[in-house]
Amino acid sequence: MITINYKNNSLSSFEIPIPFLPYNFLLWFVTGHAGAESCFFIRIAKRNNKTTDFVVTLRFILCINVVNIQLLYLIQKYFGCGIIMPIHESGKVEYIVSNFDSIKNIIIPHFQLYKLRGTKYLNFCDWVKATEIISNEEHLTKEGMNKIISIKSEMNRSRKYPTNYQPNYTIPFTSFLYSSHKFNHFVAVKKLTILVLRVKLED
Repeated sequence: MITINYKNNSLSSFEIPIPFLPYNFLLWFVTGHAGAESCFFIRIAKRNNKTTDFVVTLRFILCINVVNIQLLYLIQKYFGCGIIMPIHESGKVEYIVSNFDSIKNIIIPHFQLYKLRGTKYLNFCDWVKATEIISNEEHLTKEGMNKIISIKSEMNRSRKYPTNYQPNYTIPFTSFLYSSHKFNHFVAVKKLTILVLRVKLED
């Protein structure tokens, strides 16, 4: 059993069974939920006792309603990295990956293979650019850090779009995975829980 705690210590903890990752776990579901409830985050902060130097960290954050917390543990088990935070008073719980090696070798390869769509895909691409700058240690220079600051300033809510922008253009529908008689796809809508996990088409 896994003990689940709340950030507010006045709320009682509870236990859930240790989730078992099924052999046919839908990897498109991970991408689908990330498309609705994830954040590719870049944090930039001043170093202690310094006036000009900065430190940058990356985070992949996936949020889910507590009623579906077992699904979050399945995602954590699939990735094999990251931590699940105590439940917020709002009933939301977060899965966070901040280890750079895990981001570079696990999180990014997943979304390069099972691609996001729309604006989340654009944020992911910018996040990857920041990862490459850090991987090459360019962030240790003023020029490299300025590149990351520029990337961050145009991501997420700060992103500006052309007037004719249509989110679905980024990844064509034909990129989705079809396998035998199974249509492995995702349906995840912001502010709604999972609508569809798997659709199996029979002959």
